[in-house]
Amino acid sequence: MQAEYFGGVELKRRLLAQTDEKIDFTWGNGLSLFARPKPSGTILTVELPAGKYAAEWIDTKTGAIAKREEFKHEGGARKLTAPDYKEDIALRVKR
Repeated sequence: MQAEYFGGVELKRRLLAQTDEKIDFTWGNGLSLFARPKPSGTILTVELPAGKYAAEWIDTKTGAIAKREEFKHEGGARKLTAPDYKEDIALRVKR
């Protein structure tokens, strides 16, 4: 099922849209809707010149590196897959 979640007093601010297997939440249990891990497979495509790189996925709350990979790139588009994460994650690419 496609689900959309809205916030604010008038429910005009769209917070999230996602596909849920079923919509059956226990509201008020203290768990945030956004605290669930995001599925693996989140892919970011970046344009890079040719060279050797290290890509690091960083937990934005702790600063810890959640995933690191080194690669040689011929130039152009490169797809990088994020690890599972709860709220936010950042990508750092170093040459």
